Amino acid sequence: MRDRFVLPHAAAVILAVLLVADGRAAPPSINSLATNTAFTPREQQSIQTYATYWVEQLAVGNENPQTVRTARRRLLDPLRGDLASAMFLDQYGRRIIPLLEDVIAEGNPHVSSNALIVLSQMGTGDALNALLERANVRQEPRTEIRLRAARGCRDVFQSESLKTVSSRMITPAARRLRDAARGETHPLILRHQLEAILAADQPHIDPQQRVQIRECLVEALMATAERAIEAPPDAEPGGMEFFEATYPALIEARDLYLRLDLSAQQQFGKQIGPTLGQLLEIPSAQWQTGQNAPRCKEQCGKIIHLCERFLTTLDSFVRATGGSSPPDTDLRSAWESNNREQYGEHLRQWTGILQRKPYE
Repeated sequence: MRDRFVLPHAAAVILAVLLVADGRAAPPSINSLATNTAFTPREQQSIQTYATYWVEQLAVGNENPQTVRTARRRLLDPLRGDLASAMFLDQYGRRIIPLLEDVIAEGNPHVSSNALIVLSQMGTGDALNALLERANVRQEPRTEIRLRAARGCRDVFQSESLKTVSSRMITPAARRLRDAARGETHPLILRHQLEAILAADQPHIDPQQRVQIRECLVEALMATAERAIEAPPDAEPGGMEFFEATYPALIEARDLYLRLDLSAQQQFGKQIGPTLGQLLEIPSAQWQTGQNAPRCKEQCGKIIHLCERFLTTLDSFVRATGGSSPPDTDLRSAWESNNREQYGEHLRQWTGILQRKPYE
C-alpha cells in the first residue's frame, strides 16, 4: 500500500517546484489570449505578469538547466500552433522582448541562447531586430550567441507571422546580415548568416525587394571569396574553411534560381555568375592547403562541382541571345586529380566569359 502513494507524492513535489519560485506562485497561462485582437487593461496586465515571471525564471536558471527549459517552454507556449494574432504578438512582444534583451546581455551562454530561441519564435520585426544585434561580431563577441542569433534570423524570416511585417523592414535586415557576414571570423556562423540572407527572399515580398535581397547574398559571397583568396596558408580559420561555409547557401541559391521565371533568372544569373567564378578562385589560391587535408579535399570537390554546374546552367540563360554555349570544363576532376595546371586552364575559360558583358 505504501508504494502506491510514492508517485503521487513525488509528482506533487515536482509541481510545487515548477509553480513556486521566490515565494511566488506562477501566473496562470495566457494561451487563451493568443487569438485575441483587442485587450482589456486587465488582460494586458496578465500578459505583463506572465512575461515578467517566466523571463525572471529563465534569468535565474544559470545553475539549473531544468529551470531554464521550463521557463523557455512557458514563454513559447502562447506562440505555438501559428494561431497567435498580430495584436497578441504585438502586446506580448512589447513586454517580453526588452526583458529577453537584458537576459541576453547579462546571462551566461546557455541562458542567453534559450532567450534567443524564444525571440526566434516570435516572428515579429522587433524580435528580428533584437536577433540582428546579436548576429554581428562587432556587437557580440560570444561565438555561441552569434551562432544562435544567426539561426534565429533564419527562423524569423521563414515564420508565418513574418507576413505581417513590411518588406521594407526585411530588406534592411538582409543588408545587416550581409554586413555581419563580411566581418564574421567563424566559418560556422558565416554559414548560417549566408543562409539567413537567402531565407529573407520570401515569395510574399515585393519582387524588387527580393532582387535587393539577392544582391545582399551576392555581395556577402563575394566578400567571403576575396577574404578566403587572400588568407595566409597558416591562417586560423583558413581560406578553405570559409569556402566550405558557402556550400549550404550555394545549394539553396541554385534551387532558388531554378524556381525563378526567365527574366528573373537572367537578372540573378548576371549578378551571381562573377561571384561563382571568384569562389572558384579560392581552391586555386589555397591549393596545397586543400589538397593536404583529405576531408577538406573531398568537401571542396563537391563545392567546385556545384559552382561549375550552376555556372553552366545560368550561362545558358544569360548568354542565350548571343548564341554562345558554356565552355566544356571539368574543374572537379582537375581538383580531385591534383592537376593544378588543368584547373587553372579551365578556370580561365570561365573568367574570360564572366569578365565581359552581359555579366555585371
